[in-house]
Formats: sequence, structure tokens, C-alpha cells
Amino acid sequence: TGAQLFTEPATMTSATQLRIPDMGFYTQEQIQNARKSGFPVPGFAVEFVSDHDAYKKVLRKLDEYFQAGTKVIWLVFPELERVYVYTSPVDVMICQGERVCSAAPVIDDFKISAADLFA
Repeated sequence: TGAQLFTEPATMTSATQLRIPDMGFYTQEQIQNARKSGFPVPGFAVEFVSDHDAYKKVLRKLDEYFQAGTKVIWLVFPELERVYVYTSPVDVMICQGERVCSAAPVIDDFKISAADLFA
């Protein structure tokens, strides 16, 4: 299909705000359009959250991504071995252990258990 998952892609979440998610998934069409018009917004984004990240700032960033058009965001907490899968700013599923994290509806077949992700 030509779609790709990139690490640290430059993303404009508004006319003045540049964000760099840890990972972003882009369709072939977005990749082609980016060559002409700049920094597309990923349909699926991943942010790794560390102890020194202020959660309030992380939530603001999450809101920005959704307002810009992102459909699925994973907030990954490596030290807790937990993934928060957001499909809107208020709809979240927490994955830990054998619970499966999904990138649907952006990537329907991209699924992995939290245990396998952190193995």
C-alpha cells in the first residue's frame, strides 16, 4: 500500500505548532502530499512517556494531535510496561500484560499485546 511508520516525523498540529511524535503512521497519499505541502498529521501516533514528562503537557499534546486529525494515539509508559490507547481525547483503553493494543481503525491489522511489546 505504500503506507509507512516513521520515527520522529515533523508534524504541524496547527498553523503555528510543530510537534514531533516518537512515531507516526502515514498513508501513501500523505507521503506524496508532504513533498508538496509540508508536514502531514499522522493517523496513528506513538508517544513514549518518561518520568520527567509532565502529564499535563502530554495531555495537551494529545488534544493537539486529535484536533489536527490524528485518529489513534498510543501513550507508552516503558517503566510501567503499560500503553494507553486513545481513540479520542476521552476514549482510552489501558493495555498491560496480555491485553492487546491496537492501532485500529487506522491500521486494522496492527495489534500487539503489551507483554510482547515490552519483551
